[in-house]
Amino acid sequence: MTVAAILRAKGTHVETTKPETTLFTAAWNLKVKSIGALVVVSGDGDHILGIISERDIIRALIEHGE
Repeated sequence: MTVAAILRAKGTHVETTKPETTLFTAAWNLKVKSIGALVVVSGDGDHILGIISERDIIRALIEHGE
């Protein structure tokens, strides 16, 4: 199995979010789309800034509260 094989099966669509998205909204999007992470893009959508995962959200809530 290769990454290329996985991408062929899953498709090429990538869910994205913006830096100003709230954690609640990011978590909601992960839930309704049944995915584990979102790619964070710039306001114009032209630059990848990072990735936020379920794990990142849980850790932020534990460290900083709601």
